[in-house]
Amino acid sequence: IGLTTTRGADQHAEEAIEKENEDQLGLLRDKVTSIKHVALEIQDEVRAHNKILDAMGREFDSAGNSLKATMGRLGVMMARGGSKHMCLLVLFVFGVFVALYYLLRSRK
Repeated sequence: IGLTTTRGADQHAEEAIEKENEDQLGLLRDKVTSIKHVALEIQDEVRAHNKILDAMGREFDSAGNSLKATMGRLGVMMARGGSKHMCLLVLFVFGVFVALYYLLRSRK
């Protein structure tokens, strides 16, 4: 009788452990699925941000090329000895600063 009781207790303990393992496995599966979804969302965000950064890089390149061309034209103008053009440029820049000053002042 003692051996049969021990086998029954061992089998019951083994079933309890097996059930606990199954429960833990289910919880682990849920956590892995959740982490997978988070990782996929992060991947989508990274791709979207990379597209934005690529577009910004192209815009900066374009602006840099425009600025380089403008500086080249200013260099040609200065080489010609156009003091009249330089005065006009200084007045234009001054006018822009005055306009910005009044624009920002009126917003307050």
